Amino acid sequence: MNKCVLAWAGGLFLVLGIALQAPSKGQPVDISTWDVPQFVNHLKAGGVDLKVVSTRRDGQIGNSVYLSSDPQATWLDFQRKARAVQYADEWQGAVWVESLDRRGSIEWPVEEWGVHGCQIGCFVVFGDACLIERITKRFE
Repeated sequence: MNKCVLAWAGGLFLVLGIALQAPSKGQPVDISTWDVPQFVNHLKAGGVDLKVVSTRRDGQIGNSVYLSSDPQATWLDFQRKARAVQYADEWQGAVWVESLDRRGSIEWPVEEWGVHGCQIGCFVVFGDACLIERITKRFE
């Protein structure tokens, strides 16, 4: 074989190898059957590793959690935070995530929250705008 063909083949293998290793953004993640722990695990796998704080006093994880960049955050810390845009400053470094009832019985005013809230599939998120941006990128 001549050197030109070998060089071309080597280049093709190099490009193919890089393409196969590159993360794919083609298919969105189907989260329609996920629960809150699966949502949180997906974030952690993507580098969004936040402290999980139960919304329940007993510490059990139900259909909602608080996520915080503060490793010392506690349930009590979140009891003083209101989920309203006028109190968004209180949510710096933290968000609340809730899995919506698939029957659609509760509706949250996500549109009114602007950058401080969003809906990702069957999950609603409210809080720190920067954290919400990081979270939504994990589902693009």
